[in-house]
Amino acid sequence: MVIMVFGDPNNFAILMELVPPWSLEDNYKNGLFHFIIDGKLFPDSAGVATLSGDVSCLSEDNALLSPLEDSILFSLDKIEAFSTMLRAMLPTLLDPNVDVPDDFETNYSYQASTYNLEDNACYVFAVSSGDEIRILGAKTSYLSGNDIDGYKWINCEHLDVAEVILQKEEVHKIVNEIKMQFTLINKL
Repeated sequence: MVIMVFGDPNNFAILMELVPPWSLEDNYKNGLFHFIIDGKLFPDSAGVATLSGDVSCLSEDNALLSPLEDSILFSLDKIEAFSTMLRAMLPTLLDPNVDVPDDFETNYSYQASTYNLEDNACYVFAVSSGDEIRILGAKTSYLSGNDIDGYKWINCEHLDVAEVILQKEEVHKIVNEIKMQFTLINKL
């Protein structure tokens, strides 16, 4: 198996690879699917990803392809920017005790992450300013426990936000390469 990395892992890249033992013939194609932001892998450990699901998350309304223009959010400190975008989507994730109004409307406008990332408590957001796109990612919680007592998600005390700023066209190229590669994988 050759691992396919699209983009530059020192900046932004997507790692995608079919893992045949994880896939059934004439069924879903399973494998590895990770984002790499500033050299950090999201999620940080290998797990089964349904490739069609993750690639479908990279639709035209994904923030990697259609980032909202917001020069103020673009220029905020990385932790503040990430937290602002996460609170717009999932306000209780950072603070389970926060009072969410009944009329709260979830805002997915900044969402760049996919199923595999979010299933592992990793969230990635994107925002733009001019021709640039700022991509921010962090793991928000970790799984703690054991097989006997069970497991539970524990919120991270401090967010370790990875970030990168790239030209929009560079990110579009990476996403389009992923989609083309998935088309080839899907024919196997």
